[in-house]
Amino acid sequence: MANLIPASEPSIEIGASVAAQSDARTGNFAGDAAALYSSQLFGMGLAFVGFLQVARMLEPSEIGQFTFFRSVVNLVGLPCELGFSLACGRLLAGISDDHGQRQLCGAWLAITVPVGLTFASMLALASGWIDAAFKMNVREVLLVCALPVFGVPMELGLRELLQGRGMIRLLVLLNLAPWVLFIVGLGLLQLARNASFSSVALLYSGSYFLSSICVTLLLRPRFSNLKRTLAALLAETKKFGAYASFSRIVGTGAVQLDSPIIAHFTGDAHALGLYGLARGMVLPIAMASRSLAVSMYRSFVSIDKIPKRLVYLDFTLLAGLCIGFAVAGVPILLRLLGAKYFGLSLFLYLWLPVSFIQGLNQLPNYFLFAKGQGRVIARIAAWFSFGQIVLLLVLVPRLGAIGAVFATGGGYALFTAMSIYHYRLVVAGREAVVASQPASGA
Repeated sequence: MANLIPASEPSIEIGASVAAQSDARTGNFAGDAAALYSSQLFGMGLAFVGFLQVARMLEPSEIGQFTFFRSVVNLVGLPCELGFSLACGRLLAGISDDHGQRQLCGAWLAITVPVGLTFASMLALASGWIDAAFKMNVREVLLVCALPVFGVPMELGLRELLQGRGMIRLLVLLNLAPWVLFIVGLGLLQLARNASFSSVALLYSGSYFLSSICVTLLLRPRFSNLKRTLAALLAETKKFGAYASFSRIVGTGAVQLDSPIIAHFTGDAHALGLYGLARGMVLPIAMASRSLAVSMYRSFVSIDKIPKRLVYLDFTLLAGLCIGFAVAGVPILLRLLGAKYFGLSLFLYLWLPVSFIQGLNQLPNYFLFAKGQGRVIARIAAWFSFGQIVLLLVLVPRLGAIGAVFATGGGYALFTAMSIYHYRLVVAGREAVVASQPASGA
């Protein structure tokens, strides 16, 4: 396989030894996946507790400001990643020695620092326009939090690096640390009786920033041979990372359009609330499949196809979670929530097959990521986004929020079908190359 940089620097190289490492890792992927999945669920629980605590401490108008603040940060942070974290994660997955991995982490950090300063400057400069356009009175908070809130997009980038290095324990830490710090900080604010929108926003920003800095230090980045390593990272970003980043921006944008479209065509806040609540409740189903894929990502770089036992495990896990949720989860939730949420059951039962379909695309999609199929991934995301938006515009005016569930299911069905199709093309191509090697050597 190809070297990351010229052969004069053998410490950063995708070598045959990675295959041996990946073979060793396939034996314990189930434990890694279980740990990662548990931390994600626990992190969701901590987030729920944190936001519940915020709701008790702030006025409804301040909660609205805080929600808007988080949306602005997420939207501004999404394109600033530029794909270099995705590229770095893929390269890390193919490096066999610790020294080379730390060099790549150093190159990533050398790019991240100026990107973070640019992000902070953009957010600060845009704060006045954002206030004038949306009348949310967040200008001062955006100015104060402009730099520390870069910890939010930085945390997303770190996930790619940890995934590439196979550092599941640090991924678990990253899932939990920001929310633990946030909840502890909220408790201190409550004791000091100093809770406000500005203090909560600064605490939220600081929690992510501190967590990201600590995890970055635990990666132990090195800056030796920085010029060559930067060149390799930028080349991979151009070849793969930019396309992968485009796919995430386009895909995320399409997914986030469902609520505005429902609100525009129906004006039914009650149905929109049930739709969003049900979607959040079934989220852990697809998350289980994603945890399996993440735990195998490093191995995917060097193996020719997804092991059948992993496919069977994924299918069985998704089916079991859906059936268990339908039989036991829905009745328990309805009993806990009370009669006023009776209409939620229909949305929950409709979302279950959608979550099953969404979960099926995780393994082939992560395999394509690991193989550097950036243009393919971007093409899949573009078709998914187009199909999702068309289905939303066609079904929501006729069926309301229920139509949005069908539209999302159709979008994920297209995404899954295209992911599996291109996965098979990649596998067939690699098998053809292997089959031709004896003949070429004769």
